[in-house]
Amino acid sequence: MLLTTKRSLHIQRFTAAHELGHHVLGHRAMSLDKDVGFVARGDQSGHDIQELEADAFASAFMLPDWLVVAHARRHKWSKRDLVIPDTVYQLSLRLGASYAATCWALHQARIVNRDTARRLADTQPKQSKQRAIPGITPESWHADVWQLSEHDGGVQVLGNPDDLLVLALKEHPGSGYTWDTSGVGPAGLKIEKDERQDSDDELIGGPITRKLIVQGAAHGRLRLEEKRSFDRQASLNSFELDLTLLGPEKEGLPRAERPIAA
Repeated sequence: MLLTTKRSLHIQRFTAAHELGHHVLGHRAMSLDKDVGFVARGDQSGHDIQELEADAFASAFMLPDWLVVAHARRHKWSKRDLVIPDTVYQLSLRLGASYAATCWALHQARIVNRDTARRLADTQPKQSKQRAIPGITPESWHADVWQLSEHDGGVQVLGNPDDLLVLALKEHPGSGYTWDTSGVGPAGLKIEKDERQDSDDELIGGPITRKLIVQGAAHGRLRLEEKRSFDRQASLNSFELDLTLLGPEKEGLPRAERPIAA
């Protein structure tokens, strides 16, 4: 099986699942012929049933109904939320799939109807990215924008160095507790924006939302703790992410198989 490193991570994943489908389903293999060149599978009209079957396998393999539902429950996303492009885009990041594939996976799982899936798929994810990071213009809008909250604690974020992570965490300054950001740099990240937003309940002394926007070629664990400035030992809350923001493999052995440098 050969995969190009010129494509994005989610396309690489789907391509790998597609080719696995050919193998599992016992399809004819593509061969190399020194006189003819590539000899493809089956019908050349673009309606090869084996290609359609491999696509169906890849979709079921990567986006099973139970996984879609599990992410929705973890984030407390209702059916009403899953007709909103911004929510569907965030779901696609956690599934490791393209935005369009996620729209149709919602239809397959009977969460949205066909017309809604089509409407969602016709919406460009760039708009969701812009709403997530107002006032910030990345070098390229091909970068993903992850909106992360306490619901994402302990998960792995697999992406690219130019991705932006928006950490929205409840903070309790009325009790003297604030998020210590000293772990951001050692994790390989740089803070692009740091702001606080009042909560909707407007209770005096109540929690607010601390929003950190970070970026970088991180590979390891990010840990933040909510502490008091006069008591750096005890923490009220903690938040952790396992980060692999290295992008597609470029050359040589896969990173996971390379020897660890001394």
